[in-house]
Amino acid sequence: MKYTFLFLFFSTLSFGQSEERKPSKLEATPENFEWLMSLKTIGQDDIESVSSLFSAYRKINKDSSLLIAERAMRLTEKEPDEYPHARVLYHYSFSLSDFGKYDAAEKQLIKGKKIAAKLNHQPLLASIFNRLGYVDIKRDRYETAIQHLINAIEIWGQLGKPEKQFAPTYQISGLYYNLSMIPKAEEYLNKAAEFAEAADSDKHRLTVNGGRANIFGGLASKYFKKSKLDLDNSEIFLDSMRYFLRKSIDVSIQSLEVAKKMNSKRSEINTLLTLTSAYNTLEEFEEALKYGKAAEVLTKDYGDPNLINRSKYNMAYLYNLMGVPKQALNYALEGLKVVEEAGSDRLIANAHDMLSDIYSEMNDYKEAIYHLKRYQSYQQKIADIENNKVLADAEAKYQTTEKEILNQQKDILELENSNDKISTQRNYLMGGGLITGLIGFFGFRLNK
Repeated sequence: MKYTFLFLFFSTLSFGQSEERKPSKLEATPENFEWLMSLKTIGQDDIESVSSLFSAYRKINKDSSLLIAERAMRLTEKEPDEYPHARVLYHYSFSLSDFGKYDAAEKQLIKGKKIAAKLNHQPLLASIFNRLGYVDIKRDRYETAIQHLINAIEIWGQLGKPEKQFAPTYQISGLYYNLSMIPKAEEYLNKAAEFAEAADSDKHRLTVNGGRANIFGGLASKYFKKSKLDLDNSEIFLDSMRYFLRKSIDVSIQSLEVAKKMNSKRSEINTLLTLTSAYNTLEEFEEALKYGKAAEVLTKDYGDPNLINRSKYNMAYLYNLMGVPKQALNYALEGLKVVEEAGSDRLIANAHDMLSDIYSEMNDYKEAIYHLKRYQSYQQKIADIENNKVLADAEAKYQTTEKEILNQQKDILELENSNDKISTQRNYLMGGGLITGLIGFFGFRLNK
């Protein structure tokens, strides 16, 4: 049985002023869009309404959300109150990311970070750090990504917001997963699961389940690689690979039902893609084709370039394994075009790896070698990153800060207990003094 292991990818957070009215319901309706676009100024009174509408439009129409963001940018950039403009910069980065413009998104986030730091607005600063980490991961800048994400975790921890620590922690898990550092990915995923429980969030739990499915896929990948290196025990390692792929499938099927009930399209797409990849590796083509086609339809409507690429990647491998290399080549070339426009080195490298396999099947070894060399140059870059001291230093800083926050919380509890004791003693003394005074008073009256 021939196995071609497929990589599984991690996918893991709003604006205004009207002279006449505010939206009664913060929904993406023509009336609300008209209200928002007719605003003459955007101040603190309207920023939450505009933010919510921006988020609502991102879910259904990314072009409209971009128009909203650009309009809000023009209205807030010269206002004396800088906070609304910083919020708009933050959300504008989301619209730019939706279209794969990560460099432009970073520029807006850096502007927003300067304002948030100047205003000492810690919640906004933490959100911006989290988004900077996301943007850097998309561009394979893992050293700076982990620093931004740990900054976000630290700020939320200092603010006593464990539920807000979920997103950056989950992203660090994804970062380590992309580097094939599965134990570290699992460690941070478990921390993210704790934050999901602290937030009592079904949405976060669903995200964690998706991460667990990918972790199982990563473990399957590890055993697949071992089967290639140790031929004497190859079948034993392949059994382990199949075991973890089945675990990934079980978790994914459960997640798919939850995603549909919650109407979470992104989670649904990610789960379909994970299922397609797992069934591809097991060479169960009927199931792989079913989930792959469903993912292809949803990703086309959703419009995210990274998800579209993953869908085409899965379909290319599927048809190549089925012995239809020409159809596989069409999907692979379409996928390469998508990721080149999005600018992700990691996804571009994976596309070249896939094209190398397909051209080999077609006996076009010149093209196969060309794409293989492109893939290998990226692998060398990743090897350098894995050995980079920045990752270790950043994580050490996080572990130290986490202990400091726990110690601070312990000190606060001890101080509260101490204050309670002092308060109790004071009450006893005051009560005792009052009783003594009363006894003395009544004794004096009785004696008189």
